[in-house]
Amino acid sequence: MFPRWTLFLSGRRVPRLLPLIPAWLTGIPLTMYGAVLTVMAPLMAVGVLPRSKPSPPFTSGSGTTWMVEFGGLAFGGLGIGLVVAARSYAARTRPVCSSALEVTQPE
Repeated sequence: MFPRWTLFLSGRRVPRLLPLIPAWLTGIPLTMYGAVLTVMAPLMAVGVLPRSKPSPPFTSGSGTTWMVEFGGLAFGGLGIGLVVAARSYAARTRPVCSSALEVTQPE
């Protein structure tokens, strides 16, 4: 239900897709971005990809590489968490077919 402070919507049910669409559209790209950064940082460390030039507050290329690695883990973790939460919400709010209820109820 929408809270009371939402003047025209208060008391109405929240449409199922209202939280799901932004969660899917944000979680999937965040997960992919985190995966790319997590793979890219070790490749930069071993020299397969060129290292980025350090800029303050970093004094070496390895500091930048570590920042990219931890950033990738953070973005990937956030994206995975958002996708898992969206999947859970979608499963919990899935409409139930009335014919399925008739079959499963014992007589």
